[in-house]
Amino acid sequence: MRYLWLFLVLLLAACAQPEPIVRYHTVEVKVPVQVKAVPPEILRTPPSLEAPKFVPPSSPDASSALTKNGEQQLKRLLLQLRNRERAWRAWGG
Repeated sequence: MRYLWLFLVLLLAACAQPEPIVRYHTVEVKVPVQVKAVPPEILRTPPSLEAPKFVPPSSPDASSALTKNGEQQLKRLLLQLRNRERAWRAWGG
């Protein structure tokens, strides 16, 4: 019987484990954060577009359903839009 008690005490002592030591420490990790780029003011404002007035082909001033002044307006409009599109592409990379 003595050996049984000794065996049980040794068994319980063998099963006993010390509490694990847990150490926590904070580590600062620097992560690059993307920042949304803001386009220049010239690209953020809406373009000032003045559409040309079309005229009937029977009009004496018509040369391509536009007057000469209307053709110039259309050319300026297309040039402005093309330049604006190029500026966006140049800014966007």
